Amino acid sequence: MRHPLSAATVIPVTWIDDLVPFSPQSFFLYASLWVYVALGSLFTKDGRELAAWAAACFSMIIVGLGIFMALPTKVPDFAVDWSQYPSLAFLKGSTLQGMLCRPCMPLSPYSRRSCSTDS
Repeated sequence: MRHPLSAATVIPVTWIDDLVPFSPQSFFLYASLWVYVALGSLFTKDGRELAAWAAACFSMIIVGLGIFMALPTKVPDFAVDWSQYPSLAFLKGSTLQGMLCRPCMPLSPYSRRSCSTDS
């Protein structure tokens, strides 16, 4: 979403964010979100239930994108020296950063710290 309808609001840092330190080892926990969210489709009984699940997912995507287009947000620029974490350098890529960081920002203090607003 390179061209939202208005200027992005910086998400404030909360006390919970300060409690959870940056830890590259926790990236796999965060990335596992994409695995267990997709597991919902495996538990459908038939094609009709799968279609209903897909329609619900699509609806959530449209609502979420609509809200983000109208009220875009971004994370503050955390002072992380990325040269110390070469295994996470791929997070600095703008396409992957957008896919990984924006959808679950409120859910993961780790993701908030690992995603920066500058590309």
